[in-house]
Amino acid sequence: MAEKKMAKMAVLKGPDHLDIESFPLPEVKEDGMLIKIEATSICGSDAHSIRSTPAQPSPLGHEFTGKIVEMGERANETIYSFSGPLKVGDRIVVYPWITCGTCPECMRHGNGVCMVCENAFMYGGQETFGNSKYTADAYEAPHFKGGFAEYVYIFPGTYVWKLPEDMPSEIASLLDPLAVCARAIEMAQTEPGVLGESLNTNTNAVVIGEGAIGIMTAMLLKIMGCRNVILTGHKDEKLKKAQEISRCDYVINSNKMEKEERFRYIREITDGGPDLVIQCANNTRASIEGLELVRKLGTYVEVGVPFGFGETFEVELPQLIFSKNVKINSLASNSQRVFDKAFHLLERYQEFPFEKLLTHKFYSLEELMPTMQKMRDVDYIKGVMILK
Repeated sequence: MAEKKMAKMAVLKGPDHLDIESFPLPEVKEDGMLIKIEATSICGSDAHSIRSTPAQPSPLGHEFTGKIVEMGERANETIYSFSGPLKVGDRIVVYPWITCGTCPECMRHGNGVCMVCENAFMYGGQETFGNSKYTADAYEAPHFKGGFAEYVYIFPGTYVWKLPEDMPSEIASLLDPLAVCARAIEMAQTEPGVLGESLNTNTNAVVIGEGAIGIMTAMLLKIMGCRNVILTGHKDEKLKKAQEISRCDYVINSNKMEKEERFRYIREITDGGPDLVIQCANNTRASIEGLELVRKLGTYVEVGVPFGFGETFEVELPQLIFSKNVKINSLASNSQRVFDKAFHLLERYQEFPFEKLLTHKFYSLEELMPTMQKMRDVDYIKGVMILK
């Protein structure tokens, strides 16, 4: 009997405990496929994951692309491709959630809507939700369930997109974070002409946070024609790069201006206050400031802290929210429909400088943890693993 081929995968076992281990490549079932990883990006949530203790040894990485090396005979029936039938040799990018389609929330909102399905599976996740068919246990076959690996097994029920031949895999790995930005902006859209319309060519917008999500959100707002887009952050070098990439109108270093001075400056730029504030920083205090800053009948979208970090604040709700008639949205759920919008924008990567977001490239699994330890460096925006 021929010995099974082995491949490597990062396994999260506890806080800052990430092992690179080898597992046998799985047998591909008739309804699945196996891809060889070409690129996987580091998500900001991965930084939180590696400081936690998973319920079991878990895979990591949900922003990945790869080449199909094997597929079951029914894979084109069971794996949902937005780009038409798939074949061995195609490069694909993946929607990282598989939803059950039958729980009450899936029946209400539709199959594919993440963070509401009661039985969902997430590639590279550390949890098992409800009665999901698949587990987050790295030691349970088919093992390869996350993008920080040499291969990933693609289960039935997965949504995918086929990459154009000229699209670099590392660019395609930005699909997930770009889809987050696209959903944030979608949530800000209102019926034209209504009170509180917050997204049009006369919009003054503030984006809080100079990370990859904040930068791409500012970029999309400029693409959509907003009058002024202001990006706030804490590091001059990063803000300079953020403005170059997003082409936003203003950047503000919050460390260099007291809150009242900063608010005064923003209100001068925006004729009294921003119509739209999108909060993309992992900082609960930024959420409070964003709500204070948005103007009457404005819109506030929370992206950065949807789950909180244990911080509590006392606030005056009437003054902060009710008296201003502010529309507030929080982003946790997303869908393959929004990912498809983002994919078509990524296809225009030669028009927009997505490549400049990828500041830290590395070329082996062994470099994953050292790269993640650089996430707070002044020149870091986003890391990506590229495998040949």
